Order: sequence, then C-alpha cells, then structure tokens
Amino acid sequence: MYISHGSGGVGSNEWNIASFFLSAGYTVAIIDYFTRHGITRLLWDYRLDSNDNYSVSFNDMLNTSIPQYEKIVHIGCSLGGFFGLKMSTHFTKNYCFYPGIIAFTDAMLKKDYSNTTVFFATLDKWCDNYFAFHSQCSMPPTVVLADAYHGFMIPDKNVVIPVAKYNLPLTPVSMAEFNSLIPCHTFLSSTYGYTKSEILLQHSEQHCIMYLNRILEEIKKI
Repeated sequence: MYISHGSGGVGSNEWNIASFFLSAGYTVAIIDYFTRHGITRLLWDYRLDSNDNYSVSFNDMLNTSIPQYEKIVHIGCSLGGFFGLKMSTHFTKNYCFYPGIIAFTDAMLKKDYSNTTVFFATLDKWCDNYFAFHSQCSMPPTVVLADAYHGFMIPDKNVVIPVAKYNLPLTPVSMAEFNSLIPCHTFLSSTYGYTKSEILLQHSEQHCIMYLNRILEEIKKI
C-alpha cells in the first residue's frame, strides 16, 4: 500500500492511515514528494509573509517513481488525492479523499478510473471543483459523498485557515500549460486570479473509521 500526503506534507493523517493498515498486516509506504524539492508544506496563502514561492512544477513534483508490484493500493488526501488521479494507472485500487483538482488534460479525462474511488466532502468549500473534472471523464471514478469538511481524515483537526482560492480551469488544458503550473502564489494568482477565503478543516472520526474499514474490506478481495 502507498499513501500520498496532502499540501501539509507527511503528518498525522498519513501516519494514522499507515498504522491502521500495518495493524491489518499490509506492507505500507508513505510517498513523500515534497522533501526532495525542499518543500515543507504548501500554504495556498495570499498574505505576503505566507506566500508559497517554489519553482518546481506540480508535474515534476508529482512524477514520483512507483515500483512495480503485482498489486498496489493507493490512498491519498487533498493534493495526495490529485496525485492518485494523475497516477491512477499505477494502482490496482486507488482511493482519493477530497482531491484538489489543480488542472487536467484531455489524456486524464480519457483514462479508465474504474479502479478509483473518490470520497468527496460535501461541506468542502475549498477543493470543490472536483465534479468539473468528473463530469468530463470518459470512465469516471466511483464517488462516495461524505457529509463532512475538507481534512476530515486528519486526527484532531479543527481549524479555520485563510487561503487564496485560485480560479483554476474547469475545462482541459494543454499539456504545455499543465506542465508549467507551479505552486507559486505569484504564478497562480497572475495566471488564474483568486479570491480570498477562509476554509474550515475539521476531522470526522466517524467518517475516518467508516471509510478505512470500507477500504480494508474491499482490498481483501483483490
């Protein structure tokens, strides 16, 4: 099993998921696609003292080598959920929690996502552009609607944060545009514009337990 982290980097969310499946007897690895690029976390913040200002592109950041095994299960949350959609063909089963859709190409829309389940938080006011992607997919993922907020898989999380909510594209972009996207506030704001927003991140123990057990029961069958 591979677990990929969100924009906060590897933290309690990833370790909690890893511990759950380790105790069930699975071999688990956490994919860290930040450290090799000198990134600690992405803030998505419009305030001058908090701007993300990295030069690596999202494409290079997320192009992580996945060792080839007979069966691989992937779980990713938020940015890690987008990683799961981008890299879906590498996995036998792929679970994406409240994925943040940065942008997508025609090639991504034409993929077969029958191996993928998306857990969409209906109270999420941040990564709420998922269905613009889903509705254009030829073979879209299965969607499970969770009456919860963004970050509901993060233990003890209950905080309101300021974010720059970028006006990201809702239709496919060219491969050149996709490859050029970087997690830099100056780049994203000048390219797409943004609105200032405050986002609630809130843990839901009920949903976390329910969905981890659902995944466990599903992967026992593969």
